[in-house]
Amino acid sequence: MPGDFFYNPDHRPKSPIAEQPSVFTSGSPLGDQPSVKAMAVYLFLSFIQTLTLLSALISDTFLTSNSGAEAGLTTLYNENGETVPLEGDWQLAGDSFLVSSVLAAIMTVASVVIMCCTMAEYNQRFVQASSILAILTALCLVGGCVAYELFSKDARYDPRYDTQSEAFKIERNWQWGSSFFAAAIAAIMSIVAAICAFAATPEAALCETEPCEALRHCLCCTAKNHQVEPFALPVLPSQGQGATRERRPQSPGMQT
Repeated sequence: MPGDFFYNPDHRPKSPIAEQPSVFTSGSPLGDQPSVKAMAVYLFLSFIQTLTLLSALISDTFLTSNSGAEAGLTTLYNENGETVPLEGDWQLAGDSFLVSSVLAAIMTVASVVIMCCTMAEYNQRFVQASSILAILTALCLVGGCVAYELFSKDARYDPRYDTQSEAFKIERNWQWGSSFFAAAIAAIMSIVAAICAFAATPEAALCETEPCEALRHCLCCTAKNHQVEPFALPVLPSQGQGATRERRPQSPGMQT
């Protein structure tokens, strides 16, 4: 490793000891190091996201109406407190969201296990796998919300769910419920967790100097190429007063 007496063309020391800590770098003299803090944030967001999704399934209030009726994944709760099983397209809507939630939960658990293994021993591919799983989790939740909305859009006004008829028919104006918003928030937290997974990689340090290159690494899940930079090494006076020669660092396995 070059000493502090070697300088770059911009008059900054070549030694990484002179680097200052920032949002994406810890200022470690070892250079490119993963961020354990970002990994911890990823695990925290994954935990909160799981609890949010679980609360959405337990509350089971995906649609609410101005009349007081509520709809879940498998049941319609009428204004008088009675429950009516969902059928047809509305039942398909609930099943679609349930399947999406199960897939999202499985991928979240897998991503947490992988990230925990990465915290024990850093592996670039493991971090990338956790990031991809977080993105797939968000897509599953968004897909489940969209499927529920599309499949139930017309079925929710089916006459079979009316409690009254003719002049006493209750006109329901359906709106998204708390469970719907909780699932959307869980999807957003999953996306933020994926960004934190990238922030844990050494490539995140490029955000300060080369943001476009960092964005490419984030979207494509690639790693930067590590190149050895030659530095000027002063020669002995017997070989030339004031002369310097270029030398490339050798690996420990190479003979000098």
